[in-house]
Amino acid sequence: MFEREYQEKLRTPDEAVKVVKSGDWVDYMYFNGYPKALDKALAKRRDELTGVHIRSGISLPPMPEVPLCDPAMEHFQWDSWHFSAFDAKLADQGICSYSPLLYHEVPGYYRNREVEV
Repeated sequence: MFEREYQEKLRTPDEAVKVVKSGDWVDYMYFNGYPKALDKALAKRRDELTGVHIRSGISLPPMPEVPLCDPAMEHFQWDSWHFSAFDAKLADQGICSYSPLLYHEVPGYYRNREVEV
């Protein structure tokens, strides 16, 4: 029923990350459930982009490609809403910043556009 529409929208990771522009915010979300193929494709675009914020929380190894490709955070800023021990180590290296939140308020942040999306 929706197969044709699905096929029309289907993109490779490299094609999908073309929509990311300088200054955008990209949500990777929690734990190691981040989109690994898209992360790798976005890291390849490092030299084309500036000021892209990656939002995550409670990150787990293995480390995503985006902060690895730009440890000076000249192109990508890695922001965590909740530090794991792994995030804290990244912060000690200057690769990650902490953005505090209250979990029960997160849906409202997005509904009310209180966070960049």
